[in-house]
Amino acid sequence: MVLSCVIIDDDLSVLQQMEQYIDKIPFLTLKKSYSDPNEAVNDIIKKNELIDILFTDVEMPGLSGIALSDIIRKNVSSLVVVSAHTKYAVDGYNVNAKQFLTKPFNFNKFETIVNNLVNKIGESHPYIMIRLSAKGEMLKVYLDEIIAIEGASNYIKIHTLTKVVMPYYTMAKIEEKLNLFKNFKRINKSFIISAKQIEKINGDNIELKKGLVVTVSRSYKNNLKSFLSGLSNIN
Repeated sequence: MVLSCVIIDDDLSVLQQMEQYIDKIPFLTLKKSYSDPNEAVNDIIKKNELIDILFTDVEMPGLSGIALSDIIRKNVSSLVVVSAHTKYAVDGYNVNAKQFLTKPFNFNKFETIVNNLVNKIGESHPYIMIRLSAKGEMLKVYLDEIIAIEGASNYIKIHTLTKVVMPYYTMAKIEEKLNLFKNFKRINKSFIISAKQIEKINGDNIELKKGLVVTVSRSYKNNLKSFLSGLSNIN
């Protein structure tokens, strides 16, 4: 899946920054960027373009980002409002913005917003995007296929129903991503498991699909008890 993007911002430095960030993410492609909001609206309406993700500033001369978003809403699948002022968040959500990106921002913040947005787009079959290497290669991993995440020295092993992948990633970073979803829990220093993949619990040992057995450490037992009590609510 490759998502088309348009950027509208009268600040050229921010415009160039987002262009560079979009170029770093393999599943995004930039259709066009505009520093003039009126030109953007006229161009999009004239061409009747369909845009997967629109990144727009709010305070711009001639036409605000909120007003232009309302005008071209039918052409935009997902709207990201970009502003230094959080007071515009409510206005953004009134025009059905999916995310609010606060200025200033770095690549990590931008990437997090994009990943959150992509997860919402694919929430019927949710997935996360994992960076495989420093070169920027990305891997899509569907959440319902993950059995467990195993931490190693400077990478992780993602055990899925069909394969094991080993991206150059930290446990802390993958745990932060998975905390957005209710059916993943860390049970010791080295493992995060998916509740959906539990086959049997025998004392401190949790038997998962594909024959994987993981032991709960003492420091994680209390957290695990509350987690397991909600298993009946997991679809």
